[in-house]
Amino acid sequence: MSKKYYQLLVLFSLAIFITVGFLKLSKSPNQKNILAYNDQAKIISQNSGNAEHPDMAVNSNGDGVIVWQEKLKNWDIFAQRINKDGEKTGNVFQVNQYSVNDQKFPKTSINKDGNFVIVWQSYLQDGNGSGVYGQKFKANGRKWGSEFKVNSFPLNNQILPDVAMNDSGFFVVAWVSEYQDDTPKSIYAKIFNPDGTPITNEIEVNLLKKRGTQTNPKVAINSKNQILIVWQSCHENDWDIHAQALNLNGGRLLKEELLVNDVTDFDQTQPNITVTSSGNFIVAWSNKKSHPILETVMENIEGKVLNGMGQSISSSFVVTEPIFGHHDNPSVSSENGYSAIAWQSFDKENWQIWIQRLDSNNNLFGAPFKLADENQPDREMPAIATDSQSNYHMVWASFVNTEKKQRSIFYKRF
Repeated sequence: MSKKYYQLLVLFSLAIFITVGFLKLSKSPNQKNILAYNDQAKIISQNSGNAEHPDMAVNSNGDGVIVWQEKLKNWDIFAQRINKDGEKTGNVFQVNQYSVNDQKFPKTSINKDGNFVIVWQSYLQDGNGSGVYGQKFKANGRKWGSEFKVNSFPLNNQILPDVAMNDSGFFVVAWVSEYQDDTPKSIYAKIFNPDGTPITNEIEVNLLKKRGTQTNPKVAINSKNQILIVWQSCHENDWDIHAQALNLNGGRLLKEELLVNDVTDFDQTQPNITVTSSGNFIVAWSNKKSHPILETVMENIEGKVLNGMGQSISSSFVVTEPIFGHHDNPSVSSENGYSAIAWQSFDKENWQIWIQRLDSNNNLFGAPFKLADENQPDREMPAIATDSQSNYHMVWASFVNTEKKQRSIFYKRF
């Protein structure tokens, strides 16, 4: 064997060894190549109207549903199922049966069997302002019963619902109710059996009546049927993040609602929440901080881990430092011991979406990275979900016609 041939053989063997090692490394859930996108972005919405405010739920198998509001004549709620490979299952379907006036701000949750529920706010369906409505679905996408009214209090507006379902199919809905307790806005919730019948009456979640306005609730439920609801609360013109824990019968697990954020300077807004495989909760929100050099205030993303009783496990952690730009509208998801927080960031020209991973100890894992460029002028309203195969599923809204200000809903798995 010639020396030159021997050298080529060694180099070829070394190349094979490196390639195999890289493939093994890239398949590891702990070392996943975050730039190896499985799919190009897909347009999910019908692309015949303006589409906004997407949400998404994915179970551990990777099967899921995407929901959004789309304006054709009025605003209505639409949905698209996806499978574990990130492909569309069936066609886009309209969720709401009542389609007079506007139906807006949908949220969804799914269980391990693929059954899911969607909630939204509907204007004048009950004859008095907006009310909260829901619809259950079987895993095959067929409606499970008729759409149902969530709130019982009939006056004024009930808006901005959120929903969480556990693997057994029990689900809880939280929303904002105006002047139900003689304050401008308060947080209420109701818990339901898997068949959609209510377990509880309306539960008044917030206890501090003199704090003024409570809004933007988010809810999660763990495997122990511990429910955590977070929201933003205004007191003396400052916003903070508050939390209350409930059991499946609607009993409060905290004698006093919890102040989630450690620092109370400026405003803390737009909370979001997910449950981890250990039964803890990760809360993320947008906060305002003074830039250390520039004489201005910037929005940044922070997070915190709470246990099943709603008690803080650790201090807040910083996801984005007070760098130039605006970072808000966080979305958080967790599965298989690893979590991710996504948010929208304005970088002097347009809005883009960034993602930060967390490890099994809820520490920041690697550097934040931007959603791969799709040549879109603005990408906003992100919602992220994860599955047990360490795949990330992302939906967002982006302009497809900037002159007409028309958005579509996009989806990508990576």
